[in-house]
Amino acid sequence: MASLALAVALSVLWLGSSVQAQSTLDYVPGEILVKWAPGQVASGVAMARDHVAALTLRNFPQIGWEHLQIDPTMNVQTAIQKMLQQPGVLAAEPNYIVHLFATLPNDTSFGWQWALNNTGQTVDGVAGTAGADISMTTAWDLRTTSPNIVVAVIDSGITLNHTDLKSNLWVNPGEIPGNGIDDDGNGKIDDVNGWDFVNNDNDPSDDNNHGTHVSGIIGAKGNDAYGIAGVTWTVQLMALKSFNSSGSGTTANEISAIQYATAKGAHVINASWGGSGFSQALKDAIDAFPGIFVAAAGNDGTNNDLTPQYPACYTSANIIAVAATDQNDALASFSNFGTTCVDLAAPGVNIYSDISGGSFAYMDGTSMAAPHVSGVAALLKAQESNRTTVEIRSAILSNVDVKASLSGKVATGGRLNARAALAAIAPFAPTALAGTAAGPTQIDLTWTDNSPGETGNEVQRKTGSGDFATLASLAANSTSYSDTTAVEATTYTYRVRAINSGANSDFSSEVSVTTPPAAPSGLTATTASASGITLVWTDNSGGETGYEIQRKTGTGAFASVTTTAANVTSYSDSGLAVETTYTYRVRATGSGGNSAFSAEASATILAAPSGLTAIGLAASDTILAWTDNSGRETGYEIQRKTGTGAFATVTTTAASVTSYSDSGLAAGTVYTYRVRATGSGGNSAFSAEASATTLAVSSGGGGNCFIATAAFGSPLAVEVQVLREFRDRVLLPNAPGRGLVRAYYRHSPPLAHMIERHETLRAATRGALRPVLWWVSLALASPALALALCGGTLVAGPITTVLLLHARRSRAAHRGGRRMP
Repeated sequence: MASLALAVALSVLWLGSSVQAQSTLDYVPGEILVKWAPGQVASGVAMARDHVAALTLRNFPQIGWEHLQIDPTMNVQTAIQKMLQQPGVLAAEPNYIVHLFATLPNDTSFGWQWALNNTGQTVDGVAGTAGADISMTTAWDLRTTSPNIVVAVIDSGITLNHTDLKSNLWVNPGEIPGNGIDDDGNGKIDDVNGWDFVNNDNDPSDDNNHGTHVSGIIGAKGNDAYGIAGVTWTVQLMALKSFNSSGSGTTANEISAIQYATAKGAHVINASWGGSGFSQALKDAIDAFPGIFVAAAGNDGTNNDLTPQYPACYTSANIIAVAATDQNDALASFSNFGTTCVDLAAPGVNIYSDISGGSFAYMDGTSMAAPHVSGVAALLKAQESNRTTVEIRSAILSNVDVKASLSGKVATGGRLNARAALAAIAPFAPTALAGTAAGPTQIDLTWTDNSPGETGNEVQRKTGSGDFATLASLAANSTSYSDTTAVEATTYTYRVRAINSGANSDFSSEVSVTTPPAAPSGLTATTASASGITLVWTDNSGGETGYEIQRKTGTGAFASVTTTAANVTSYSDSGLAVETTYTYRVRATGSGGNSAFSAEASATILAAPSGLTAIGLAASDTILAWTDNSGRETGYEIQRKTGTGAFATVTTTAASVTSYSDSGLAAGTVYTYRVRATGSGGNSAFSAEASATTLAVSSGGGGNCFIATAAFGSPLAVEVQVLREFRDRVLLPNAPGRGLVRAYYRHSPPLAHMIERHETLRAATRGALRPVLWWVSLALASPALALALCGGTLVAGPITTVLLLHARRSRAAHRGGRRMP
């Protein structure tokens, strides 16, 4: 074919020159590219093709172009003119021939990769200048790999089994290797690592060395103790063979390769090739690629602004056009330039990289400069995968090392600086920052992480109008943080930003959170009156606005009783019901919310005892009796005073007790008593007061059973103890009985004194008391039976009344389940 003959001719020219020249015949004979207007019907398209006897070779539906083979006897320019006259044809152009911008290796010995780290060493016989490199070693301090980034190398292919490259080859995730099936449905069977568009097969191996050399610069496996290190140590290199063994290819092949890279999600395309023919079809394909498109400026040593080279001179927004510099930061003698068409320069002289056969070699050319930029673009995309093509391009072009040798030669006036580019591109700022007070000393923060490439997150905090200070440094991809150093009742303002080793994101929007006050503690509830309970608690907060007091009875729900001012530590609850248990809880209130509740405290208002009576039994004894009105007391407190003195506690009794004998008193003295029920939650009100006067003269003692003691000779006699029990259990608990006791104590002492001195009277008295003792014992055992047997006797009157009351009390106590004294 004519195109093959042309390629052979061009390959001879390329082998014989260190700088590739542009052929005078720069398109494929017998082929054109046509762009159709949208919506064309098949019949109209067929009629238009017939004017040039065209056969369709390839379609590019994504950009609306078609690759046609025309009548071999027809001139390409004539065919273009004919097609432009047909309805529905928007554009027509030749299928341009493009060329690889590189020279053959001029030295196969191992050398320094000065482009990455220039110490002034001599490389390939040329001494360099220290620092005339792309600052790669310091850039690697920021990032060394881009494992998820796909760089499409549209070139002469890649040596797929090269030790330095094979682990960094792209693998088609939609294809099963070697099964002979087009698994991903793209019309290409077993396209595992890419495609050969020259021979239309699935083996994109390199038969020229150029593509392998370019690939090594971009992504030779780094830090593996073998060969060289690529700009990015780990990457996915997509092999798209579009140039033959002589280094020639066609626009149609380039479009096919670009569309393959686009469809397979490549992030960067390296294009170390070009030509002088403007192809709208190629530009459309480049415009449709969403990633960075790195193009070599060309090796003619000419001004691209005057003699354009494409694709470098296309105005596509995603193109970075690259010139070449040498080891001393001078523009390479062969490099094309142009302040409009060329963006920056990168090392392109004596570049040591991989070639076929597992070997290494030096090459010169803007073809070697471009992959340095492609590798940095891959690192930038890996550093922050959400960054746009525009942002990555800007990071590269805005952070060059400006060089006088490049002033007026390239748009930026500078050479690539990988470190500066990586340091300049910041991660995306977090959003949706929110904060919640989890307690008086903890605030929980959450946010949305928008930056998969950050190395961490920084949380800053301030109080009031103070300055922000770093609170915490977190790992990458963090989306929450708990601040446990907060102080209660304090307003904090937070902000968060993503950080990486090169630059930090903007801060998120701020969020302010006020911690609630500290909860009160030590709550106690004490009965204060017949209808009131007093609460006391400890104020643990210095910033509360007040306190809320809640109350419930039984198993009911808590309800708010009142709120107080700040710093209050007590409250008196009034208007309460007796014999009711009230449970309380308290919490501090504040502008940032309320504290937790205190522990609960309960108190019961006990019913006060009533009917208190006091009787002087002897010169040193009184006896008290009262009515128990509470079923919840834990006991009774008895207080006593003399004269106008103060009351003092005499004793406490067990629950349900209703009498008490006070002894050891002074003779002839008035004692005043009061009694109150006691409980775990406080005491009842006091009973009404009652007074008793001790007798002036002792009259036999015996627990005040004077006559019985005189008759039986001792207060410890069993008969005396029975009569005393009858007094305490039967007589004293009721008013008639107490009346009998008072009368007895008033009149019996002289009679007892006389009995005590005459044995005859003592014997007679003992005989008279025997039936009384029998009946008293019966009354203690069975009041009802004793009542039935006492009718018509001497004691029937007053004693019957007493027994009736005692029997009634005994029955009531039995029904109520309580034992009465």
